[in-house]
Amino acid sequence: MTEKLKLVSESEAKLRKIHQQLWDIVNEHLGPEDPNAVMMLSGAMLKVCLELYTVVLQDSDIENLLDVTKDDLPRIRANLAGMIGDRVVH
Repeated sequence: MTEKLKLVSESEAKLRKIHQQLWDIVNEHLGPEDPNAVMMLSGAMLKVCLELYTVVLQDSDIENLLDVTKDDLPRIRANLAGMIGDRVVH
């Protein structure tokens, strides 16, 4: 394996670990049928994301990122449904 591929692989492994740790935190605070908690935790996590983006991106770059991200919503929903099954939040 080349050095560049090794670094990419290590970065992906680190990202997967962080992703799992975030889900562990989410699962500590959410019940399966608590839509208010889902909304509050989602809002808090989104706020942290936006705060982090402001450290490294200009406002226009963040706006572009959000525009691109909205196109991924169907794929994200499908992936999540595959992970946890279909849930309806009312």
